[in-house]
Amino acid sequence: MTKANLLRLALAGSVLSPMCALAEETTATAAPEATATAEAAPEEAPKAEEDAEEAFPVSGSVGMSYRFNHANFTPTESDKAAFGTQQGSLSVKAHYGFLERFALDVNLSASKELADSYYGANSSQTSIKSTDFSDSSVSLSADIYTIPVVDISISAGLSGTIPTSKASQAAKIYTTVAPSLSLGWEWKRLSLGAGFEAGYTFAKYRTYHIEGDSAARNVAQSGSDTGDPLGLWDLSESFDLGVKILDALSFSTSYSVSHNLLATSGKEDAYTSPYADTGDQWGMVSHGFSFGLRWKALEKTSLSVSMSTRQPLYNKRGTEKTVPIFDWETDTHERTKYGISVSQSF
Repeated sequence: MTKANLLRLALAGSVLSPMCALAEETTATAAPEATATAEAAPEEAPKAEEDAEEAFPVSGSVGMSYRFNHANFTPTESDKAAFGTQQGSLSVKAHYGFLERFALDVNLSASKELADSYYGANSSQTSIKSTDFSDSSVSLSADIYTIPVVDISISAGLSGTIPTSKASQAAKIYTTVAPSLSLGWEWKRLSLGAGFEAGYTFAKYRTYHIEGDSAARNVAQSGSDTGDPLGLWDLSESFDLGVKILDALSFSTSYSVSHNLLATSGKEDAYTSPYADTGDQWGMVSHGFSFGLRWKALEKTSLSVSMSTRQPLYNKRGTEKTVPIFDWETDTHERTKYGISVSQSF
């Protein structure tokens, strides 16, 4: 290699060496900045969570419904015997969830008879009953446990009524307290449920009493005690099935059985008939089916149609059990009822 070539290599090395050193310094300086940026990135997640608005714990809904029975479509020999009922109602509900597993619900409702009816009058005359509040209710519920593997949820509740109806106020009923237990299971679009509830009524009297202010003459002649017993214990079991047909359309059906223990006991003495009922008096067991379709028309607006039948467990002769899918027992089929309702959530 000539001296000229050695001189050229020396000059090239002297030029490239500072450039390589500068490149190494730049790389070394940029690396800590990249690392610092990567370490600082997770700090933005908690900030985003703080900025996100928490869901309001209280929700509610307002609903309007129109109910009528099948007797509206059945002609009778006399216009005076109107067994067809038509009723409109308005309900307001509030829901408060807390501590993840608990919820408090309040329900207020009022109803109005919309047509002349024997049943609407609660008497032997056909007339329209005045607008009346139903008994209000306050209930506390909690998710207790979920059974592993089968994913069956167990929940319990405790509800109490406030005597806002005229009937409860006239009967001097203070409240009805009802503990309940329910099971639930869901799989894809199918849901199953079962529940049990036992309600106990607290009242001033064990029988219905006549109001002295409005019926003073009757009280003076026969006393205020009618002898008609109040329901003391109300026991009910229910079995539910739900199917989500479409994302906005669902079908549900329910079967329930109710028992009632009256507040008075039949006395037994030397003059009691051997055919008389003595001891604690159980009311007639009733059962019923209900079917419903619910369509979520908007995000918080839903429309529902329903059909329900409730009747005694046995027929009039007491020989066979009834099938409460439809009222085949009465000539007017009045025990089968239909409903149309709309609900708006908030």
